[in-house]
Amino acid sequence: MNKIVLILVFIVSILDASIKDFETIEKAQKSYESGDYNKTIKEYKKLEKPVKELYYNLGNTYYKNRDYKNAIKSYKQAENNQSRDYEASRLYNLGNSYFKSGDINSSIKSYENALKYKDDNDTKANLELAKKLRDKKKQEQKKKDKQKKQQDKKEDKKKQEQKKQENKDKKQQDKGEKKEEKKKSDKDKKSESKDKKQDAQKSKENSENSKDKTEKESLKPKVSKEQIAKQKELRRLMRKLNKDKMPTMMYKLGEPKDSKRREDEKPW
Repeated sequence: MNKIVLILVFIVSILDASIKDFETIEKAQKSYESGDYNKTIKEYKKLEKPVKELYYNLGNTYYKNRDYKNAIKSYKQAENNQSRDYEASRLYNLGNSYFKSGDINSSIKSYENALKYKDDNDTKANLELAKKLRDKKKQEQKKKDKQKKQQDKKEDKKKQEQKKQENKDKKQQDKGEKKEEKKKSDKDKKSESKDKKQDAQKSKENSENSKDKTEKESLKPKVSKEQIAKQKELRRLMRKLNKDKMPTMMYKLGEPKDSKRREDEKPW
């Protein structure tokens, strides 16, 4: 697969090139043979009007320098259908460049096109190798897709189980909250019932007290207006008596005021 065909350009196709171009081409070839591919590329780029074959050689140089992207570009620019052997070699090298860059499908297409120009064993071997690699990659991709599908399935199952557990936990939480609410409600009802009983008891006691008071008041003797007036007059007279006190000693009537009292005589 590393077979690279180098075309030495000393033919009539570049007769119109200047002597300077010949010198440049010669330097490029010497640099190529010595393995100095960077210098070879520089020399080829000095040419003002490079012919198709020079693009072919430039493609070979890029390939040797492992610059497969520019190698592909140069091989495409080197297309020339005047020679079947030339096109077979160009397409073969183009296939190798695609293969090295990782574009297996394009390399297979280039090898198949090369075989249309020339039946070559190296091209067939590279084509077979590229197809095997393509099939292997397909199998690997298929395996990866299957694994990904299984992984996605596991992830979906895990998510479903997690969601199911979350729903279960939420139900238990809701149940617990409802239980707490019921407990609180029962407690509030019990407290309310107790308050009602206490209010009823107080109301009953107040009613009984009021009844007792009414009964006591009903047991009091009824006093007429005349009796009330007499009681008021009696209280008035008592106040007057207390104000005008009577003497503490009394004398017998008909006795002179200045008569002496006997020692054994009582004052009343």
